Amino acid sequence: MSILGRVDTLLGYLDNLKVDLDAVTSLSLPSTNAANANINAPKVDANAPPQTNYHPHAGSLPAQVMDAMSKLNISVQVETHEAVIDCESHRKVIKSLKGVLIRNLLVTEKRIKKKIQYLICVPSEKGNIALKTIGKYWKVGGGLRGVSDPDVTFKVGKGSITPLAVLFDDANIVQVIIDEECRDQTLLLHPASNEATVAVRAADLERYCATYGKAVQYLDMNPFIGAAAKNTEERLKQATKEQKPQKQPQPKSGKRDKNAKNAKNGGAKGGGGDGVEKEGITCDKYTQFGDWYKEIVTKCDLIDYTDISGCYVLRPSSYFIWEQIQTFMDSEIKKLGVANAYFPLFVSEDALKSESKHFEDFNPEVAWVTHSGDTELDKKIAVRPTSETIMYPMFARWIRSFRDLPLKLNQWCNVVRWEFSNPTPFLRTREFLWQEGHTAHATQQEADVEVKAVLDLYAATYREICAVPTIQGIKTKNETFPGADYSMTVEGYIPGSGRGIQGATSHCLGQNFGKMFKIQFLDEHNQPQIPIQNSWGFTTRSIGVMVMNHSDNKGLVLPPKVAQIQVVIIPIYDQKKIESGVIDALALQVENRLKTAAIRSYFDNRTGKNAGFKFNEWELKGIPIRIEIGARDVAKQAVMVARRDEREEKGDKLVKVSMPLDDTFVAGIEKLMLEIHENLYRKAVKARDDNIVEVSDWQAFLQQIQNGKIVLAPHCNDDTCEDLIQKETREYFASQPDLTGVGATGKAKALCIPLEQKSELSTQNVQCFHFNTCKKQAKKWILFGRSY
Repeated sequence: MSILGRVDTLLGYLDNLKVDLDAVTSLSLPSTNAANANINAPKVDANAPPQTNYHPHAGSLPAQVMDAMSKLNISVQVETHEAVIDCESHRKVIKSLKGVLIRNLLVTEKRIKKKIQYLICVPSEKGNIALKTIGKYWKVGGGLRGVSDPDVTFKVGKGSITPLAVLFDDANIVQVIIDEECRDQTLLLHPASNEATVAVRAADLERYCATYGKAVQYLDMNPFIGAAAKNTEERLKQATKEQKPQKQPQPKSGKRDKNAKNAKNGGAKGGGGDGVEKEGITCDKYTQFGDWYKEIVTKCDLIDYTDISGCYVLRPSSYFIWEQIQTFMDSEIKKLGVANAYFPLFVSEDALKSESKHFEDFNPEVAWVTHSGDTELDKKIAVRPTSETIMYPMFARWIRSFRDLPLKLNQWCNVVRWEFSNPTPFLRTREFLWQEGHTAHATQQEADVEVKAVLDLYAATYREICAVPTIQGIKTKNETFPGADYSMTVEGYIPGSGRGIQGATSHCLGQNFGKMFKIQFLDEHNQPQIPIQNSWGFTTRSIGVMVMNHSDNKGLVLPPKVAQIQVVIIPIYDQKKIESGVIDALALQVENRLKTAAIRSYFDNRTGKNAGFKFNEWELKGIPIRIEIGARDVAKQAVMVARRDEREEKGDKLVKVSMPLDDTFVAGIEKLMLEIHENLYRKAVKARDDNIVEVSDWQAFLQQIQNGKIVLAPHCNDDTCEDLIQKETREYFASQPDLTGVGATGKAKALCIPLEQKSELSTQNVQCFHFNTCKKQAKKWILFGRSY
């Protein structure tokens, strides 16, 4: 299993833990000899400014690196200096360059057939990385060790190995992992030579690495450095101990325990309480959230991986969920007077760049088509990251008079956004499915009404189909969609990770795109006007939000409305009491009654798998209702019904009730499905509300964010202050232990300005909660938190 899927979750620290650093297995940066240098660059004057025109010998490795960056329009500053062999000497020779000096560790797995190597990059001032601990966390074969011959991988000297050397990874075996603290920073790296240093932006480095097939992954390395590493290892040991199944005592009579027999006869694939856990979920939702989520989406047959990072296969069960969402929304969208259409996948470069702000924000994520076979295209073509620039030239053709308005179109399609950071199934993917609505209106009022109507539809979809609560709000200026006048959002909360998540957005674009694409109409007075436009979208991210909210340590939990199988019927055979054919006949009768009532049911009469195995397998896959039919049930003409969303107060078994097979049976199942949906929604509301806290000062804000909460706080609604909050929280949490165990690191940002304000602040003398820096008066209650 690749470690790239494991970088979403971080383990917590224990406060005030003292550790002997010598006891932690670690590896420092290998040193190099000056003889390994690839160039003989001139020495620089101590007071000289950084060089922007750096010309190493033609054909040398540094020259190849510089040429590669030039082709990507990556602008860097360079200093040449004497050859350096470690970070301390490197730091001393840097004169004018500003940025984070990076220490690079090239490691590999000790026992693995496929030779994968990991280039781990951290700020140079950090302590040694405990490879033993990080190896256990990543669950790699036998742990990690330093690569003994890194020059073989990259062709450069040991002291010259940095992410810029991925250009020379001909075997394509290196994965690049960078400390989260380096995100959005300027990094100081060797350009394939330890006699020069370049200052390159992290975003540009991501683009550079992606060009050579390396998707940069960001990971908070703090839990694996210094004293924190010892604590992390203890947490790992404890988690492993808790996950091991307890040995069941044998009955005194000498008869074998039923669960032990079940295990021998096929065991239990899932994490249910009716069998022995063997292949179910092994990670804890509240301490290993990222690993837990990866197990959920793969073991529960929602997705599968391809050989392209960030591109996933939606398996039938997850695509069925999307179909249910699509069916519900498509009907409601049409009630708003919106018609479906389809526009091309490709957009010209000229069209994409026609709205500068729009293009500037999307440019890093745009995938370009440059060749047809071996022939280079005259002009490169973009794969749509969104469709404004494809659709609006058509709007300009079709809209001529006020009689052509409103124009309301929607399309169900895929889009591509070449995410560089931590691809996560459903949440951050390079290709995803969505609906995108685009409309044009004669008046601002009409456009505003639609923006809110669509937002209500999105909230209803989460509530009625996914059983997930959301908070409706307006995005702050900094978080507004590129090119929009304002953006409205439905925001969710993910229990287990302590993060907020944007569920869907509805934007009023104003006249911005109309001006760019020359969309005009003649009004009733024959005067030219520019229409007011809206755009809005809802994506397959909703599947991930739902899964994260409801699922547990036993597997997937699905609301009945989106479950491909709503009811599974499992026979329990006992040859001593009754023939299996009699049980099968009753099970088929039950299945037919349910299917006649349009209840999606499945009779699992597979041979070779006992009932205990089947119980746990279907529990793992999140089937809402399980019906058990055995000899006693045939005699009583009743069945045992277990619900996936509730467990007994004592023990770990699903709650069961006996249900007679009379005229009320089907109605009883239908009622139970509604109860399950309402119960899941009620639990999700409670989990969210229990984790929203109100604060009015900066220190309380930091503490609550660190505790995995989302915070409602009085804020000045100034974008400069908001920027400072992101910057200060990123810096603060980089130096603080995570006490929540959910990997609560990284910056906090404004999620939204809730439409339902706690109180009116404009008439009150309330100071902005960020009063350590900001002295302005608070204008709005704003919801803050870490976010996906």
